[in-house]
Amino acid sequence: VLEEVPETPKPLGKTYGKLPKLPKFAMPALPHIDVSSLVGNIPLKGRMLFVGILAVVVLLFGLLYWVLPHATVTILELPTTVEASEQVMIDPTATVVDTEHKIIPGGSQEKSVSGEKTVAVTGKKKVGDPAKGGITIYNKSLSAKTFAKGSVLVSGSLEFSLDGDVSVASASESVGSITFGKANGNITARQIGTESNLPAGTEFSFKDTSTSVAVGRNDSALSGGTSREVTVVSRADYDAFVKDASADLIDKAKQELTAAVGGTEKLIDETIKTTVTEKTFAQEIDQETNQLSGKLTITVSGTSYNEDDLKTLLKAFIVGDIPTGYTLADERTKVAISNVKVAKDGKITASVKITGDAVPTLNLGDIQKKLAGKKLIDVESYLRGLPGVAGVEVGFRTSFGKSRLPINAKNISIGLAIP
Repeated sequence: VLEEVPETPKPLGKTYGKLPKLPKFAMPALPHIDVSSLVGNIPLKGRMLFVGILAVVVLLFGLLYWVLPHATVTILELPTTVEASEQVMIDPTATVVDTEHKIIPGGSQEKSVSGEKTVAVTGKKKVGDPAKGGITIYNKSLSAKTFAKGSVLVSGSLEFSLDGDVSVASASESVGSITFGKANGNITARQIGTESNLPAGTEFSFKDTSTSVAVGRNDSALSGGTSREVTVVSRADYDAFVKDASADLIDKAKQELTAAVGGTEKLIDETIKTTVTEKTFAQEIDQETNQLSGKLTITVSGTSYNEDDLKTLLKAFIVGDIPTGYTLADERTKVAISNVKVAKDGKITASVKITGDAVPTLNLGDIQKKLAGKKLIDVESYLRGLPGVAGVEVGFRTSFGKSRLPINAKNISIGLAIP
């Protein structure tokens, strides 16, 4: 619709001439829609369906707004470090922690392992045969003599034994002379080696009889004495076997014992003892061989303590250092043991130090409820007002906006961290 615009009034002051007349446009008026009359024109069934659909849409939207938005709130804590040191006793006979006397129970641990080993043999020995031969025994006394089997005859540093009993008649006297009684026998050297192969005509004396009573002489050279050096098992080889095999098995036994203890139970190194409980050898001492084989069983024993018992004991002494509104975080608490001394009765004393982080005591369930539906600025303001809270980090997942936490408290995950 076009309308004629009235003439523009002349401004005060300087006149610049008439402005041209411009046509004025007006938007056509929209038709008025009477919703009530429109719905009223819909049959009753249709109106009920329309209301039902509208209700479902509203309900679905509300449900989605309640279920879908999720957020993670990470509270950054400001821990304070606390520590305490005490002299404690670890008693294998104790069964419970005694805070008053600073005693915790000790556990007896034991592990046996076996292993086979072969080592080189280093023992040396001479082997061979003794010299043998005939001998004539002369009796210088005026009474008959019998020399028993095994009687020892000596030539220099060499010794020989009679192979059997020898009876010798007495000596006989005549004017100006004496004839010795004599008899033949056989002797064997008491040592091996060629040095006993004595030549004919060698003089022998009896070890237990004076030469004024009886002597001996061989009419033929002694022979058959031989010797050679061989490698044999010695007592030192037995000891070396046990030492070498023990070194291997002790490490293995310690590892298995430590693994068997495990968890919060800790083995005290200073109490570890090793014992050889069984040893068998395939070769005997002095047996000629180049190698010694055998089997060894090692038993490793020691005393252990439980870290939780130490924490329980030391917490009683550290509790006074924990600030109000804070609690000791078990997962960030460590104990260290040193200066271990073992008494003859098996009781153990040690210096123990506990170091841990005291963190704010926060009721996460209560915080979760209070944060539901809050704006981020209010979330940070509320959390920073709690003792020991350094800051907050918020993350969203499946959210319609990132300026406000979900109204459903269960969709808010609360976590703790140290900045």
